[in-house]
Amino acid sequence: MVSSTITICFSIAMLSQPLSNNQNATLNVMLVGIRAMVFLLYGIMVLLAYSWCGSVIQNKSKSVSESLYKSDWSDCSRPFCMNVLIAITRSQKSLALTAGKFYDIDLDSFT
Repeated sequence: MVSSTITICFSIAMLSQPLSNNQNATLNVMLVGIRAMVFLLYGIMVLLAYSWCGSVIQNKSKSVSESLYKSDWSDCSRPFCMNVLIAITRSQKSLALTAGKFYDIDLDSFT
């Protein structure tokens, strides 16, 4: 994640360099611009991959308690029912990928 952010910053820095007046320099500037755009797209795609995975983890973890509740556990033994109730209670708090425990990484934070 940090490497993607650094890649994006360097790509923007490469794109913001001033142009020179030399004829051969225009080709070099175009090549540098294309290279910077490729690095920029790479960084954005890596961040999108992390965000997509974070959203999948959050969505799947939210459905665990509902799936446990809908299972046929009420006719089982009392210790098993207590364990299922504990699992339902613990799974009501969803899992999330975080960036340094500061914010959740999901598609909402990507946009």
